[in-house]
Amino acid sequence: MRRGEILNLKWSNIDFDYGFIELLQTKSGKARKIPISEKLMEIFNNLHVNTSSEYVFINPETGLPYVDIKKSFNKAREAAGIKNFRFHDLRHTVATRLVEKGIDLLVVMDILGHSKIETTMRYAHPIPKRKSDAINILNSYN
Repeated sequence: MRRGEILNLKWSNIDFDYGFIELLQTKSGKARKIPISEKLMEIFNNLHVNTSSEYVFINPETGLPYVDIKKSFNKAREAAGIKNFRFHDLRHTVATRLVEKGIDLLVVMDILGHSKIETTMRYAHPIPKRKSDAINILNSYN
């Protein structure tokens, strides 16, 4: 999800029964549904018990959704020893890892909310090992 989609996420956007997040206001203007992993569902369940806010991620000082998380993100990034990495780079990482594991590019496109496959292709960076695997598949032909 994009940073703004995460920061403005409401509990009403989360379907706990079917396990997806439904985003109604997106950059492309098109609604989309994103499946929720088991781990994220566990986190949502724990968060949901302890809040009365309509928003998922609220600033405890204001009771409103966070407007920005640059300081916290940069602090976590530095603590992890990671340099030259922006929050948005997480979307590129997700796309790359999904493609690396063999997920169809159209599925990745849908999850990321891109309207053009070319955009998704810019996000999903080729993995050298996958390129080698692709070439080695040719060995199966005589």
